[in-house]
Amino acid sequence: KVPVFQAMLRQVRAWARARQLDAGAWGLLGGYTWALLAGFAARDAGPEAAGDPELLLRDFFAKFSAWEPGRPVAFGATPTAANSRRAPWPIYTPTPPSFNSARSLTRSTHELVRSELARGAALLGAGAGIAALCAVSEPSPRRITLALRAEDPADLATAAGWLEGQVLGLLLALERAGARVRPYPRGVQVAGGVDHGIGVEGGGGALLSAAQAFVAEFEVWIGRPPGATLSATLVQR
Repeated sequence: KVPVFQAMLRQVRAWARARQLDAGAWGLLGGYTWALLAGFAARDAGPEAAGDPELLLRDFFAKFSAWEPGRPVAFGATPTAANSRRAPWPIYTPTPPSFNSARSLTRSTHELVRSELARGAALLGAGAGIAALCAVSEPSPRRITLALRAEDPADLATAAGWLEGQVLGLLLALERAGARVRPYPRGVQVAGGVDHGIGVEGGGGALLSAAQAFVAEFEVWIGRPPGATLSATLVQR
């Protein structure tokens, strides 16, 4: 039933947004991919769940929390495509030409998505409601902070576009430096700009070096607005 599915999808999207899991550019899953997963779960739901959005939501989390790691999600025959290190969980679009909509997932963000699905399944299985499910994700105590600054809002928007287009490279560099990363794509507005955080677990001094190399790429970017700056710090609490 379409209205039941739509109600469930709204809850999935609210959860993904609250937990900061809905930004494909940051190595996570975009809203379209979350909709694909919701549709896949709804397609296979029993008649009872199909008539109740709360049961359908529980089915969604139960299905994907138990999903075999790396097993593709496809609405038809699984397309022939080689998995890569950057795409540990293929989630294919249903219409031709089918492509992997989760190709930006990294090793760390795949683990993150799996752990968040398990958290959701446990909460709903214990009778928790949507408020507990959508509790805001707290920043990691150890993280790289990217501080983007520009006096002109248009310059800030241009610089933010570069950051979003390039940050996946930084996530992969941090992983190569030995860290497990936890991106927080929703920036924190501050005077004169915005701060973005990337939680890091493990890794050593090479983490800050990787972040500083990313800043250096921004500084030599030919399209960088003259008044825009980017800095990186390693916060440890």
